[in-house]
Amino acid sequence: MTPAAIFAQLAAAGVRRVALLADEIEAATGRRIEILDIGGVLPVSFDASTAAATLAEYAGGTRAAVSRW
Repeated sequence: MTPAAIFAQLAAAGVRRVALLADEIEAATGRRIEILDIGGVLPVSFDASTAAATLAEYAGGTRAAVSRW
């Protein structure tokens, strides 16, 4: 697995954890969270020998992580 793919998976896992926390907050408060702002954590490679994750890799994992949203 490439470093870019690993990054994309870790980013998606982080987004999923935020979504699960939002679910817990909703359950505890009875209020609906309508927006999850995950920031702009798009990957950048500063080393020419290592490719950054593609937008498709990043978006695919993130989309799957928060499918309910």
